[in-house]
Amino acid sequence: MNEKQEIRLLLFIITLGIFLLFFMNNLLDFAPQTIGETFHQEIGSEVTTIGEIEKIINNKNLTIITIKDENERIKIILFEELNTISKQDIIVVRGTLISYKGELEIEATEIKKITKV
Repeated sequence: MNEKQEIRLLLFIITLGIFLLFFMNNLLDFAPQTIGETFHQEIGSEVTTIGEIEKIINNKNLTIITIKDENERIKIILFEELNTISKQDIIVVRGTLISYKGELEIEATEIKKITKV
């Protein structure tokens, strides 16, 4: 292997390493809790949870989603119309934990579709 090939190989490995670090950081930054664990957080705190979509109500600038896991359910409020998900999809939700009429809900800032059951 000549010096030029070695430099190209090193640049490729460095670029790949940077990409992998970026990808892993995004995965670790979005580590979800169970819905039950979310209920133990303070109102107003940022939470991340995962669940299966049980119900979706889409209005012009509002989407209300009910997700469930093995034990709990929670409503997700998103102030935009969302047509990329459907019932039984598994989603990860990041947002602010709020209380509305005595019920805990998540005002979503980010929703990622994981898979369909």
